[in-house]
Amino acid sequence: MSLILGASNFLYYDGEVLFAHAHKRIYEEAGELVGPKPPGLHIKRCWSCTSQNVVTCPGLKVELPDHQTVLLTSVPLDDQGWEGLEESMFLALKDGEVLTQN
Repeated sequence: MSLILGASNFLYYDGEVLFAHAHKRIYEEAGELVGPKPPGLHIKRCWSCTSQNVVTCPGLKVELPDHQTVLLTSVPLDDQGWEGLEESMFLALKDGEVLTQN
């Protein structure tokens, strides 16, 4: 018997390592809600992501540090360098580096 309770995307930080799990999410397409479907999370690995070290979208401005950074979001914040994570992907990150990815 298979039990499906719904999509689950999460970020958990234990004070040292950030854990992320990507599953599915509901999307808006042509004004209609569809899904849930993957990707549930998107990742952008940055080493000086932009010439200004700033990622912006309506209502949000993220100033990036001068060292390697990883951004995780539900939807891409701009059209540059975001990768959708596969369904059921798990990541462990520390100091801007991906330690584990399965």
